[in-house]
Amino acid sequence: MEQSILICCSGLGMGNASRVVAIVEAIADQAQEVGAKIRCHVVTWGSGYRFLNEYRKDGSADFDLTRIEDYSLQTPILRTACTYFRNVAAIRRLVQRLKPNLLLLDSDYHFPAYFGAGCPVVYVGQAKDILERARSHRYQPATWRERITFALREKLDSGLQTLFSTVVLVPCFRATGSTSKRIQRIPLIVRKEFLQKHSLTEHKDRVGLLLSGSEIERSAFLALAEKYNLPLLSPVPSRASKLDQFEVVLIQGGLSSISECIARAKFMVVVPMTDHPEQLLNAREVEQLGLGIRSDLLEVGRFPNLLEKIEREKSRQQNLKSPVDCGGAQAAARHILDFIGLRTAPH
Repeated sequence: MEQSILICCSGLGMGNASRVVAIVEAIADQAQEVGAKIRCHVVTWGSGYRFLNEYRKDGSADFDLTRIEDYSLQTPILRTACTYFRNVAAIRRLVQRLKPNLLLLDSDYHFPAYFGAGCPVVYVGQAKDILERARSHRYQPATWRERITFALREKLDSGLQTLFSTVVLVPCFRATGSTSKRIQRIPLIVRKEFLQKHSLTEHKDRVGLLLSGSEIERSAFLALAEKYNLPLLSPVPSRASKLDQFEVVLIQGGLSSISECIARAKFMVVVPMTDHPEQLLNAREVEQLGLGIRSDLLEVGRFPNLLEKIEREKSRQQNLKSPVDCGGAQAAARHILDFIGLRTAPH
């Protein structure tokens, strides 16, 4: 008998959608190993929908896809609230129709839609790891905007994840394993094409820009690319073969972009979004692990000087570089299949 998994993810950028695809791929592979039939149905909006729709057209992964109404950072609060409740109603109808065996959420907050679903809820989220790293780095918000963002996006997020889920899968740079019955630390998540071996051929371009699906501070990156004639990588969906063309990659601090660069062994210059604690802490982690450097828009604007710094830091960090596991999709799939009663072979 075919089992179903309903997956809901944020569409603000493309990172959550890419992570969802990676997990769908791993579920399909592991279900095939045990002779099970599982159908995944993904619900999203905005840039996430655009990514998933294009990926599905390629035939790289097989899943159903539903689009809900878009959200925008510029939309008035009342209109956003109306959109939210319409989306909750739409997802609730889908839950009632599909009667899924499991709900998988990635940065999704339509919690009223899932009340009474009668199945396990697995949440994939980085918030708990961010809070741990904030303590270890003795992080203090630099501005009131950053303080508010940290409280709402990380502290509140962490509490909501625990409250509304059966288990939280936390992608991490470092140690993995259980921290409690409901918290499972797993490796970073990338699609399987990023895990495939690649030949270390001569790079076509030394430095490239990798844009996320978010519009935040995008114009500054586009202006930089135009001024210095830098190759711009912003395909939908992202591809490992395109990333392989670069030796050094300038990115914002989203976890999915960083994970893909780690998987392809790229030296990173991480430019976190302003007042975005998650990205600031991700950038610190990249630098501490010897995988790249953190920067800001002001420093990036002095690009020739930045190139000199990149060269110095690449040489200095070669002996500091720490291995980071990017097999989180496989770990997530094993947890998910275990929840719906399908045991896979241990890895």
